[in-house]
Amino acid sequence: MRKILYLFLALSVLAGCNKSKGKSGEGNPRTMFVYLGGDNNLDDESFDKIDALCKGMNGIDGKMVIYQDHRQRGARLYSVEPTSEGSYKAVQIKSYGEENSADPDIFRSAMNDALSYAPAESYGMLVFSHGSGWLPADTPELTAKSSYSSADNRPETDISRAIIQDGKDMMSITDMASVIPSGVFDFIVLEACLMGDITTVYELSTKVRYILASPAEIFSPGFTEIYPVALRSLYEPMPGGIKAFGERYMSHWRSDPKYPYATIALYDCSKVGALAEALREPLSEASFYGTGDYIDKVQRFGRNKYYRCFLDLEQFAGQLCSDAEKARIQEAIGQVVVYKDATSSFGPSNEDHFDITYYCGISVYPTPHDYPLLNREYRNTRLGRYIFSR
Repeated sequence: MRKILYLFLALSVLAGCNKSKGKSGEGNPRTMFVYLGGDNNLDDESFDKIDALCKGMNGIDGKMVIYQDHRQRGARLYSVEPTSEGSYKAVQIKSYGEENSADPDIFRSAMNDALSYAPAESYGMLVFSHGSGWLPADTPELTAKSSYSSADNRPETDISRAIIQDGKDMMSITDMASVIPSGVFDFIVLEACLMGDITTVYELSTKVRYILASPAEIFSPGFTEIYPVALRSLYEPMPGGIKAFGERYMSHWRSDPKYPYATIALYDCSKVGALAEALREPLSEASFYGTGDYIDKVQRFGRNKYYRCFLDLEQFAGQLCSDAEKARIQEAIGQVVVYKDATSSFGPSNEDHFDITYYCGISVYPTPHDYPLLNREYRNTRLGRYIFSR
């Protein structure tokens, strides 16, 4: 019954959203929907983000609605509103109680509530939580790389999290994409680790025009410290605005005294189809012939148990292709990756540090033969089905 109700609400609200581009959203140029999946060890950090977002809204012509899930307080919906003192604060507009924010139905319900509350001429989305790119939850091969024998006896910090974690539950990128309506959001900012991979971008490419994400991890506190000064960029015309936001992020982390490590990239989803087509033959052949010899020769962006899961797409494909294929792939990547930047190295020296000597701006999963279960899951992604459906 609950799913039927959500479906009815989704259809009703999304019909209104499509009309609102120019009607009910008149007078509000843009609404940002922010989803803070903080029912995990990031719960207190989600409050810091709300404070920073409120500071960043000062003087912006637009709206912001924030969904926050917290371990102790449950889930709530806030609207960022001006105060009589000239500042901005988060005003609660709805309390959901205890719920699983990693459930795609919950995500869709919060999204619909936000868009109904603040209709606009355009919409942007920002998602914050733990992340591990396209990787599914509780993959045995990745569990084996940790010191815990099963999902039941390891802490939530050791789980493959895909995107949005609630305790030991997590949402796959496929489930997230399935509940985002096409043609409503102009862009998505993914404030979560390892989301700048071709599988994730391809999964979301029919939903939005632009995605800002990091091929590597995002060190805490992520975007928090740039929100007060750079949030305005996300209300400016795209893609210039979101590119400026990424540039501010990189400038901040390059000067960080403790963790001067970061990667970021901006993807034009309208160009992703051509890139997938260019990759189809080399990636299918890589899976067939095996990639063990290539992995150690290619720039990686994952650390620890993820070190073989996220490799530089251009450099990896270059190991497998003819010169003509390389040129075609490079051209396609250049069309997709609108902006990219990375520090020269990544991670503290005692925590699986690596140098970044090659950076095309987007990563790929190389289908290593000793990960058969993960490879099977990869074939079930939207990109995997396209690559291997010949």
